[in-house]
Amino acid sequence: MVESDFYIVGGGPAGIAAAYFLSQKGFKVEVFEAKKVLGKKPCGGGVPDEINKLIPLQPRSILQEVYGMEIYYEDNLIGMWETNRPIFYVIDRTIYLESLVKDLDIVVNKNSPVKISNNVFISKKGRLDPNKVIVATGVSWRLRERDMVAQTLQYVLDDVKLDNPHHMKFLFYRDLVGYAWIFPLGEKKVEVGIGSLNKSLGYMEERLREIIKRNNFNEGKVEKREGAPIDMGGLKPDWGGNGPYVVGEAIGAVMPLTGEGIRPSIITSSLLAHSIERGSDYVKTLKNSDLFKATKLQRKILEKVYKNGVSIPLEGVQLEPRTVELIYRLGMGKMDLKTLFHIARKLPSLFMGLI
Repeated sequence: MVESDFYIVGGGPAGIAAAYFLSQKGFKVEVFEAKKVLGKKPCGGGVPDEINKLIPLQPRSILQEVYGMEIYYEDNLIGMWETNRPIFYVIDRTIYLESLVKDLDIVVNKNSPVKISNNVFISKKGRLDPNKVIVATGVSWRLRERDMVAQTLQYVLDDVKLDNPHHMKFLFYRDLVGYAWIFPLGEKKVEVGIGSLNKSLGYMEERLREIIKRNNFNEGKVEKREGAPIDMGGLKPDWGGNGPYVVGEAIGAVMPLTGEGIRPSIITSSLLAHSIERGSDYVKTLKNSDLFKATKLQRKILEKVYKNGVSIPLEGVQLEPRTVELIYRLGMGKMDLKTLFHIARKLPSLFMGLI
């Protein structure tokens, strides 16, 4: 077979982004994806507008633009922030990823699982050189070594009535270490999901059904029900390797407070491509990144909440729009002191001893 410079195992956001960035730098890459289509892992499918600074979204991959954010505690609205521009997009991951490889010299092998055992990688084309392998297999990589894996569950419902099809909603509950979400997928289509570190799937199912009923979504048609584990433990630079390399959720590229994984995964792939081009140490690059600093602080906050076994302290709180905006920024990894101290003043018990 014709030798490639790099072989990428996994065709999700991290793997395809790695192929995209390396191909742009002149490297010959080949992707092996176990499924028949790219990016089929169940997830919220939401990305902040900052994604366009990494790889611009193609219009046809956007299911819905989001202009506002609402926060609920025990099903009561406690804060809302609206803008006149999109702050968040709900996307079709498959269309997005397919668009990235369409016009580049990237070989994508679908329905082509790679057998992995003790850093030995066997593809349908033969054994792969581990020094040329980029692992982008997600949470399954070193799964037993992860200490903060949450479970998620979500429904997609069609033909529903949305009170505002351009708002996303986040719902927190007293006994839930995690949150539920409502993402618009169009004018009459919605995704309702939940993620938790401390509750069973049975609890999550019951809570989702209550949310669906309360929002009158039960009159719609259930299009799909799906779920997947997600690593909330933060970025693990030492897992990055220097052959095989590791990117995306496989090294914990998920924001611990929000579960956002697409953009962080793409960031790790960008850092890898930069390190390879410069001949620099990838692990050191990860450790010096803003992404690592952000996930490290978010993990500390999540650990504090997890230890107490209760949700973020929102009892009796009313959030002004500016505070909701800054909570959004914090969730996306914006760690400037102005943001941190503003939120700390509003939620002092959450930040006590952390900053």
